[in-house]
Amino acid sequence: MSCEQLSEELEQLRGTYGEVTAEEESSGDCWIRIARYPLPQVWPVESCRVALRVSVQYPLAKPDLVYTDPSLGASIGKQLPNIMGIEQLRGEDWAKISWHWNGPWDPTKRHLSTFVRSLRTYFTQAR
Repeated sequence: MSCEQLSEELEQLRGTYGEVTAEEESSGDCWIRIARYPLPQVWPVESCRVALRVSVQYPLAKPDLVYTDPSLGASIGKQLPNIMGIEQLRGEDWAKISWHWNGPWDPTKRHLSTFVRSLRTYFTQAR
């Protein structure tokens, strides 16, 4: 699904998280970046940047993996769990995190906002 086709879901994310950008790759995948994802109160910082790649096959293919600021672990004095490596995305370093939607993915009931909200569980467990 192209970024243009995601416009309604992107607006929903913007309504919740503020600054959200989307860039389409030549493959048709869409990179979504949230500038200030709010972290649970157990973190010493209020927010962090997150990104996700939305497959051209979305919504049938569920979102998979998340990217965040690689220095985020330093704020808690340990490496973030499930890091698969550091990647360059649009000229910035990002920690690639193995985070998956583990339940059934019904595209008529689940949306990008569902996946993005699930990140709160990751950040709560990571702390």
